[in-house]
Amino acid sequence: MEENKSHIEILIARKMAGEISEEEFSQLMAWIRESEENKKIYSRIVTWTGHHWADHSRERVWKRVEVVTRRVPSGGKEGIRRLTRQFWRVAALFFLILLLPFFPAKFNKGQQGHNVMNTVVGNDLTTSFFLPDGSWVTLFRGSSLTYPKNFSCIQNEVELKGKAYFEVSGKCEKPMLIRTGDKCTLISKGDVNVDFTENKVDVAVRKGFAAFGDTSMARVVLPMIKLRPAYPKNHVPQSTLKNVFISSNESFSYHISTGLINFSKSDECEVFAWKDRIFCLNNSNILQVVRKISEWYGVQVIINGEVNPDDRFTGSFFDESIENLSAHLFNNQFYRWNYYGGKLLITRL
Repeated sequence: MEENKSHIEILIARKMAGEISEEEFSQLMAWIRESEENKKIYSRIVTWTGHHWADHSRERVWKRVEVVTRRVPSGGKEGIRRLTRQFWRVAALFFLILLLPFFPAKFNKGQQGHNVMNTVVGNDLTTSFFLPDGSWVTLFRGSSLTYPKNFSCIQNEVELKGKAYFEVSGKCEKPMLIRTGDKCTLISKGDVNVDFTENKVDVAVRKGFAAFGDTSMARVVLPMIKLRPAYPKNHVPQSTLKNVFISSNESFSYHISTGLINFSKSDECEVFAWKDRIFCLNNSNILQVVRKISEWYGVQVIINGEVNPDDRFTGSFFDESIENLSAHLFNNQFYRWNYYGGKLLITRL
């Protein structure tokens, strides 16, 4: 049991340092998902290191390590072993603090009104963390989530820029409200993917239930999810968007400029696989593949030659490098590729 704990601590440290391998990452995610307790432990480590890095100098933290270790009773060899175990257990946390600057999420504090806000920014392909109510959030690269420092079941509104997968615990009677510009998504319990860009909001429910509408309509009436106008009685809102309700395996896209809404069934490969770091294609055309590669790796993709819209790609790839992925997709009789200087050049033969 102790050996397993040490192994998990090493995996967490390597994840925070950005040095974790594909196999190690799979082991860490498997351990996190084994139980709610494991999720809580992982969350506490990340939160603890974040707070202590901000509030204490390295010297003060090291003094805390020394004080804690001196409290361990000694008694011959057994006492020495107990002292050593306690020392390295706490020192491991200190080691995680030293690695925090390399952690792919940046925890920032800002002011919004009179509330102190926390912002998590995803600098890695995926960045996962807990909200205070126990909900699990996974951010896509370049996305950010802002929430109140005093986040609670009463004050559980968050603001999303980019893409995130929410596993809402359902512990709160009030649904979580996710703001995306002047639109919002409400989730009472379940797993929901929200993707917010400049021109579009995509919402897909894996399981559970979600509601979508104008932020001006976001006043929630409990105990049921019900939206009522939050604007003055005689005020007429500019948007004609009506509230949208979707449940398990359903999704929709709201086009901000036109106000059009498209409904569809959720595609497991295209919509949800990213949160597990799986690059998934389901009969995708070349333009869709190029756009996805660019977003996934944060690189510029250039196509030479005439594009054939009939070229289709299907497959799933776990946490592949851009070189390995390109070799899988474009080493054939139709394509050639070259990756240099942060640019991927694809040539249609």
